[in-house]
Amino acid sequence: MNPDRELLRSLNDALAGACDQVIGNARACALAIFPDQWNAGDSAIWAGTCALLKRRGTAIRYTCGYRSYNPDDLRRRFPDGPILLCGGGNFGDVYLNEHGLRQRILQDFPDRTIVQLPQSVWFRDADHARATTAIYRDHPRFHLIVRDEQSRQLARERLGIDAALAPDTAFALADLQHQRRAPVCDILWLRRRDVESRSGQSILPAVPELSVECCDWTVPGKSDVRGWTGWWSTAYTRAVARLETARAGQRPAWLWWAELIRPHLAACRVTRGCAILSRGRVVISDRLHAHILCLLMGIPHVLLDNVYGKNRAMHTTWTSASSLTRWANSEDEAFQHARDLIRDVKGAGNDPGRRQV
Repeated sequence: MNPDRELLRSLNDALAGACDQVIGNARACALAIFPDQWNAGDSAIWAGTCALLKRRGTAIRYTCGYRSYNPDDLRRRFPDGPILLCGGGNFGDVYLNEHGLRQRILQDFPDRTIVQLPQSVWFRDADHARATTAIYRDHPRFHLIVRDEQSRQLARERLGIDAALAPDTAFALADLQHQRRAPVCDILWLRRRDVESRSGQSILPAVPELSVECCDWTVPGKSDVRGWTGWWSTAYTRAVARLETARAGQRPAWLWWAELIRPHLAACRVTRGCAILSRGRVVISDRLHAHILCLLMGIPHVLLDNVYGKNRAMHTTWTSASSLTRWANSEDEAFQHARDLIRDVKGAGNDPGRRQV
């Protein structure tokens, strides 16, 4: 039994309640900004969104990524009703593909209800934030949901928007304890190696008497590209994605069937992320969705911050009561917490490495 089950239930309820307020009784929607890359966290957001919509009886009539978006296709396939924008951590001026698609949809559909599902807000350039304010503030039916109090304050101060607050949509995923496998090392360090990393190229520390693995989940390994997920991912990226960028008149009529691949891709990438996290008896990470997936699987873990405070803000707002999570301000502190967690796990006699999975 997951020790954080009551916390997870309350987060799921808070997410559903916030979405009900802005989506209302809509029986169908469009869902934009599909994350076509290997980051398991972004796929968990998409998969959680689909699960949430399915539970509330809202059918998804149209989906797209930043390459495949076409306003004429959206109007033809879903002529009326809300357009939902997938949540995550790309609301701002850092991830320009998603940022640009979000603004295009707002400009193309001034008469539609557009809901930005829970996001973290991050602008590196204050001038850029001011330049884009009018696009969000002046849309008469735009609803912004943020996933932490820090983002809510930034939305109010920089964009002039009073945003709603809700947990990350990955919390809408069902309990994932069945995805947990037997560990192969004591500590798995899932470390960012991108623009949001604080640690840079830090050296993996020696931890006496404990085995440590270090990796990230944004780059596939050989086993990933050989499997079912890798086959679909390779086909989608090399073939379908190229066709999606063609002009509307040059796209084959069957291309909309590519949308059927997206739920499968997201689910497989979440499974891959769970398998990676399961390798450690304890996980250390500065990735927010490593934290969320560990909560859903019941894995003890240590959470570090990213470069702009997203993880701390989310942890403070929603998950500080977790019995599975320890917060660390530095990598040295993280490994000390990890040692303590391993000792607790083994001392309690519930080490997952002792059972067959």
